[in-house]
Amino acid sequence: MAVRDAGPGIHADDQERVFDRFWRGSESRRSRDRRTGLGLAIVRSIVEAHNGHVRLFSAPDAGSTFVLWFPPPSSGERATGRGAAGSPPGHDPLAADGPAR
Repeated sequence: MAVRDAGPGIHADDQERVFDRFWRGSESRRSRDRRTGLGLAIVRSIVEAHNGHVRLFSAPDAGSTFVLWFPPPSSGERATGRGAAGSPPGHDPLAADGPAR
């Protein structure tokens, strides 16, 4: 599963920390409302609890794509819907789709 936005993007230096608990980015990028910096940390915890991975593809002024990858079901489980196969993507799977919506 992948989600893309048309936001300001995330600087390369910040991408390593974006999934850290309580990390909220630079002052200039934050809004005035109260944010805890827990949302993406919770996403990563849930995905990893299911043996999956979260990937971020982003660049300043180009938006961001977050990819949640889950391993295929084991042979004893019945697959439902569109299952993931192989390994997590090494590139932005939505980059060729044009601008984010």
